[in-house]
Amino acid sequence: MNQSLSLITDKNNKQINTILKTFDKYLLTINTGVITPNLLDNIYIEVSGKKVKIAHIATITIKRNIISINPWDKKNIKFVEKAILNSSSTFFPHNNGNQILIKIPPLTKDDRIDILKQLKGQAENIKIQVRQTRRNSNNLIKSHIKNNKLSSNLDKTYLDIIQTQTDNAIKLIDRSIEKKKKSIINL
Repeated sequence: MNQSLSLITDKNNKQINTILKTFDKYLLTINTGVITPNLLDNIYIEVSGKKVKIAHIATITIKRNIISINPWDKKNIKFVEKAILNSSSTFFPHNNGNQILIKIPPLTKDDRIDILKQLKGQAENIKIQVRQTRRNSNNLIKSHIKNNKLSSNLDKTYLDIIQTQTDNAIKLIDRSIEKKKKSIINL
């Protein structure tokens, strides 16, 4: 096996894994009716010039259908509230001066349909990223083989490796989506 071509396939695999990890983190933030602190993971606030997750500056607890956010530094409470209101979430925080409470209502049928649409859209975006990674790696392999006048058999071998990595990633995305769909539908 050619070492440079192996490096390209390894890099492709690492890039795909990074994309999949990002997608897994996204899946944790989806409201499936099960309330977890992860629902707030996509909400950042600015503290000392840096964007940080709410979980990094506050204690988040769950009681029944209420998320309670207790900032360690009470002066951050307004910033947390503002970040939640400005986020793409549909949460409406209640600030009592000491903590922020977010009541999470049960999902309606329309909510579930909207969540499933968002989920499918995000999954398609992730698949596109995986395919773009494949295309870039394929171009690198073809260019390397052409520039170094290597056997065309190597071309097929390494392109097949890239395609297998891509196919496996797409299957993993599809399985993750199916699993999430079941948890949304079967509440």
